[in-house]
Amino acid sequence: MKKDKYFAPLIFIWLGSQLPAWGFESIRFARKNNKKRKIYLIINYKNKRNVNKNLNKIDINVFHISLDNLKSSLTKAINLNKSNNFWLFTSLRFEVLNYFIKHKKMKSFYHAEIDNLIFNFEDLDKRLNNIGRGIFVPRDGKLRAIASFFYCNKAFCLDELLSLYLEPFSAENDMHALGIYSNLSKDFYSLPTESYEFTKSMWKIIKPNMTEGLFDAAAIGQYCLGIDPRNNRYKPTYNLFENEYSKVNFKELKIVSDGFQLFLKSSEKEDFYKIYNIHVHSKDIKNGIAMINKDKIYESLIKKKKYLVAHRYKIIIGKILMLQDIIILKIKKLIKFLFNAYNI
Repeated sequence: MKKDKYFAPLIFIWLGSQLPAWGFESIRFARKNNKKRKIYLIINYKNKRNVNKNLNKIDINVFHISLDNLKSSLTKAINLNKSNNFWLFTSLRFEVLNYFIKHKKMKSFYHAEIDNLIFNFEDLDKRLNNIGRGIFVPRDGKLRAIASFFYCNKAFCLDELLSLYLEPFSAENDMHALGIYSNLSKDFYSLPTESYEFTKSMWKIIKPNMTEGLFDAAAIGQYCLGIDPRNNRYKPTYNLFENEYSKVNFKELKIVSDGFQLFLKSSEKEDFYKIYNIHVHSKDIKNGIAMINKDKIYESLIKKKKYLVAHRYKIIIGKILMLQDIIILKIKKLIKFLFNAYNI
């Protein structure tokens, strides 16, 4: 498939574990909606076989990278929970991106987290280039921004962003690093989210009529499809979750679909704008695609009636899991007490 040379490529990154099934569904969705644009997937070598098997019929460019050869300084800069490398990998992707765009000599690119539904953004390059040069990111707080889906047309921004993990700034994670950068750099541009009408008085933000659409940091995906089940161990996943960083009145918020694209208006006095991405925090990409096709989840959004999206079994099993965790915690405390008593 021939790609238009004027379209900046879209880059996905997956590091660490094997890419899950929902990740392939997300990439297929982005490919289907953006047929003229080159799409890259960057993975570390141990995921190579899994990815090649699942994407062999999709027009996508897979790039393999050895994290050992990257010689990252972030592993020392970030205060990690040794049992969970999640925050390391979310930050390490900036270093991977920086390495990749320099290797490919790219002057501009888009990056999306894989747990996103990416709609067509064919006309976006020119609009953002007319606004300025830098990094364009959805921002939902004074001290943080979320790299769910962003554009960069000034590659040096990544060098500056990576420097914020070192002293004196010592960024703790990717959201924190972007938040610092948003307050320090003239090259940071805040993309409009569902809260644009409310946050424009808090920080400088691009008007949605300039982009002809809105961007989801996290709140819309959580509202449509719920939060990550890992953050909700004992309960099923329901939609209509209201993110505390969102500034909209969810009773007035309206989301509609034409079968291909979602549109949003934050209040009765505002206009409908198309949504460029949905950050599916629950990772339920399949249900997200069904929602766009106007299924029962979509009906629940229209009626504003909460719908059980996933993990129905937790209605019963959740209580058992909670009891099990309480017992295990008490046993650990008892063992620690006896160990300390014995050593005295």
